[in-house]
Amino acid sequence: MLDIHNRMGSQDTHQPERRGLPDSGPVQNDRGSGTTAGAALEHGPRRFWETTLLGALNPDQWESLCDGCGKCCLEKFEDEETGDIVYSNVACVLLDTVTCRCGDYQNRANQVPDCVALVPAVLEDPRWLPETCAYRLVAEGKPLPDWHPLESGDPGSVRSAGQSVAGRVIPAAQADDPILHLIDWIR
Repeated sequence: MLDIHNRMGSQDTHQPERRGLPDSGPVQNDRGSGTTAGAALEHGPRRFWETTLLGALNPDQWESLCDGCGKCCLEKFEDEETGDIVYSNVACVLLDTVTCRCGDYQNRANQVPDCVALVPAVLEDPRWLPETCAYRLVAEGKPLPDWHPLESGDPGSVRSAGQSVAGRVIPAAQADDPILHLIDWIR
């Protein structure tokens, strides 16, 4: 049996090469989880996510990196022996499991104490985010997947590619214990 604990418990000493992440405060707006407006921002030979440090992004650029998949809003655990992050299919109490949008984006940290607001400092160790997360990919200097709205120009491409948690997860109120709901389709 795996010895699993809260996702933020132990720290992995492995630090992948990534773009510089200067200290800066949170960048937030009222969009909720995901982007629908402004998809395909700055398409061209020099796209902002390939040329701009995360800490230097403007609020619209920062928010547009979120593809709205909802994966980061699931209960997750860290295996103490391997450091692997293991996801459950239990959604945060604020996540709308149909739209994959946060029900109270502006006040989420007040309502959900273990909600982690994504800021450049948090991305110093992005391994707790899904491997497909644009914030993690950019922090690690990797390209965005073809289905990401900034690449496809279509916010629906996330669902079409099977990358959204919509319809695949349960609300927190329906789960007795998230550890009994572990999944392996998110890495």
